[in-house]
This record gives sequence, structure tokens and C-alpha cells, in this order.
Amino acid sequence: MGVLWRWRYDYTGQINGLHSFCPVANCDMQIYGVFGPYRGPYQPTTEYVCDRCGHRETVVGSQEQIEDRVTREIQRLLRTETWQHALAGR
Repeated sequence: MGVLWRWRYDYTGQINGLHSFCPVANCDMQIYGVFGPYRGPYQPTTEYVCDRCGHRETVVGSQEQIEDRVTREIQRLLRTETWQHALAGR
């Protein structure tokens, strides 16, 4: 995904406050839910847009679905101890 994700952990160690950032301008991205034919008829998509540089990323799924996928990927990277490789690939 062309979106940079940042988060905090709560007191139980769970991911909390997942936020999307622009990988180009390093600022918060605006989030727009869209139903559009470009990804399939009436399939929910979410568009992330940077106000500063105009970077756009359209992802299949609602914002909630995408954040769930991102959270699971973070947990997988931590569990398998491969998060360092993910950071190196950025």
C-alpha cells in the first residue's frame, strides 16, 4: 500500500490509534469512502489523499476493513519477527 501507517499501543499491548500518513510528504492523509465501478460494481473502496502533495492511493475495502488488514499484518510481522525486513524494504 502506498500509505505509511503509524500507531500506539494501549496498556494491554494492543494496537491503538492506527493513522494513515503520506509516504511522500509525511503528513496525515484524508480518507474518503467511495463506491465505484472502477474496482467492481458497488464494491467499497477507500481513497487516501494527501492535501500537501496530492499523493493518492485507492484501496479495495472500507476504512474499517483496511485498518483490520493493516492491524493483522502488523501483528504477523511482530509475531514472526520479520518487521525489520519490512522496514528495510521501505
